[in-house]
Amino acid sequence: MAINMSSSNFLFVLCLVCGAVAAGLCQSRGKTIFPRTFGLNSIRLLIEGNGYGYENYTVTTEDGYLLNLNRIVHPNRTGSDRGYPLLLVNGYFMQSEAWLVQQELDSNLGFVFADKGYDVWLGDQRGTERSKGHINQTIDESKLWDFTYHETGVYDFPAFIDFILNKTNHEDLIFSCMSLGCTFHSVLGSKRPSYNQKIRAAIYFVPVISNNRQPEELNSFVYLMLRTVPALTEISEKSGRIEWHPNLGNLKKEFYHVCRLLGYNLYRLFAKIMFGSGFHIPHEKMCNVIALSMGGASSRVTKHIVQVFDNAGFSEFDYGREENLKKYGTALPPLYDLKKITTPIAFYYSDIDQFTSPKGLQKTIKLLGGPSYTCELPNFNHLDVAAGSTFRFVLPDVINLLDSLTGRSNDTEKFKSGKCPSMEWIRHLN
Repeated sequence: MAINMSSSNFLFVLCLVCGAVAAGLCQSRGKTIFPRTFGLNSIRLLIEGNGYGYENYTVTTEDGYLLNLNRIVHPNRTGSDRGYPLLLVNGYFMQSEAWLVQQELDSNLGFVFADKGYDVWLGDQRGTERSKGHINQTIDESKLWDFTYHETGVYDFPAFIDFILNKTNHEDLIFSCMSLGCTFHSVLGSKRPSYNQKIRAAIYFVPVISNNRQPEELNSFVYLMLRTVPALTEISEKSGRIEWHPNLGNLKKEFYHVCRLLGYNLYRLFAKIMFGSGFHIPHEKMCNVIALSMGGASSRVTKHIVQVFDNAGFSEFDYGREENLKKYGTALPPLYDLKKITTPIAFYYSDIDQFTSPKGLQKTIKLLGGPSYTCELPNFNHLDVAAGSTFRFVLPDVINLLDSLTGRSNDTEKFKSGKCPSMEWIRHLN
């Protein structure tokens, strides 16, 4: 580990991080035990294999989708009241495993939240591997895949939230998301504002809502995505294949074997090209991490994401001028009204994230109708929240914030402070 600061300062910082407020977070219980398969039951194997109980539910949305909802059962809390409910929401092409694939067991958000007394739920949105069912449509029908992230926000998460609150007899919950999962919440809060009252607070990790980076600032992968995805989705939809990679099980196996053959250094280079610098995923289980996290998506979700980067603003799906006029009554899709989002939101974002610029995020925050808390994570890659080794240093602030928001600590002013203590020292850790 390269350290660009004096030894005394470095030791002092570590003492602060691993002090009383972070007791238990820096004392590792060992490595995460990963399942040897990447099938539909990998989430159960991952949770039970690391000493927790597992519950699974099927939730039906208003428009008929059958969604998978997972629950982590802490061995010390198996009664009716298992703590304050907390819903974890995935990013693009990801599923629930993405919250549980940190190599160190005590760095996995799902397990850490459960250990700290929260009732942890993990939802798989429509189009992911375990949420392809529908009460009237089959998986082979193109209509089943005719959705964007708008429908996910408007239908999937109201269904998850109502189910959890009914099951736990709580009036509200914590909504924690990464990447595109935060986009879902923003859609939910703006289009169905009554749900703002059902969410005590939202925790946004590396959110994707807006991006003010100029084309020359983007890395080659993101720039290529902006230029090619619209054409690829057009071809995909015309051929009747709106699901992106329907044989996901085979893709995971193939990826895992190719990843191991390439070796860590070559794959690390490839990942940096895709996601930028600051790549901190340990090499020992990197291939497992990526394969387990893959969940699937529809081509229109992908196309909708590109709109965020293509300077179209945070708007509903663009069907083209003619279809927009029919659907919206306007030539351009309407922007989401962020003023309707009154839920308190904590933003954990990176200064180098290719998918959300700090400048764009600050503009978005000013448009919100509720209070905010910000925390800049220096030199964090977009994937580091899910699997990066440096994310463990952020966990104490996250837990303290949650405890403050839910009344589990005496510090009721943390969110009101508006921002976390400086994390700049993390930049010097490699």
